[in-house]
Amino acid sequence: MGNNPTKKFNANEVQINNQNNVDPKFEEFIKQAFASQAQNGKLFKHKFNDALAVLENFNIKRIRYTPLGERLFNVFDKVNRFLKLNQQKYSKALFKIANQEKQNYISEEDFLKGLSQLIKDKDYRITYTYKAYDKDNDNKISRKEFIEFIEDSWKAAFMILGESVNKKYGGNQINVQKLNMWAQQNKEHLSQQVAQIFTRLDTQNKGFLDFTSFSQWIKEGNIHSIYATFDQERVEVPINFYQLEKNQ
Repeated sequence: MGNNPTKKFNANEVQINNQNNVDPKFEEFIKQAFASQAQNGKLFKHKFNDALAVLENFNIKRIRYTPLGERLFNVFDKVNRFLKLNQQKYSKALFKIANQEKQNYISEEDFLKGLSQLIKDKDYRITYTYKAYDKDNDNKISRKEFIEFIEDSWKAAFMILGESVNKKYGGNQINVQKLNMWAQQNKEHLSQQVAQIFTRLDTQNKGFLDFTSFSQWIKEGNIHSIYATFDQERVEVPINFYQLEKNQ
């Protein structure tokens, strides 16, 4: 899943305070992370997850190689293209975005802007989460999208757990393939639970969640991550950006 490219950074010098203000050194760290993975000023999608490792130096939970991290690239791309068209009417701008081919890279400016918003602003965290779940970009979250996102997070948690355990024990304690198979076999029970959550949120039986009902679930809910454990190893995979700080 790639190595953490930010180990050389001295993250102890950077602090994020309770007023959601980011230390000036944050920008320097983000730019270094971008430069370590970018080519000719372009951060391509296949390198995006490794660049996200920089967040783990700021007391932020791991999102690289999780559904949140995988989809964040497209969220940054979509949001930033919209902002660049913000001189036009909203509907016209969205139409242009829908009919443009997705970029396969983002710029340093977009990377810095996106991560800064994610760190500082919880309203952006909800918006980014909503757009991450909304896979088909129709501005609503269907039952299928809701369930599949959490299922994918479940599978990612056990995949990361298997790799972590094998790295620690040299592959003698657990077989990654068997662990992933166990996660797959138990996915049906998870899906039933998630479907019940969706039904409870979809109070008007529309078959989808709008931004208001989704954001209410994020703010008031007590489920923010998927956990996978084996022996003393424990992996946490966030299912939203709202509670990104560790120990929350």
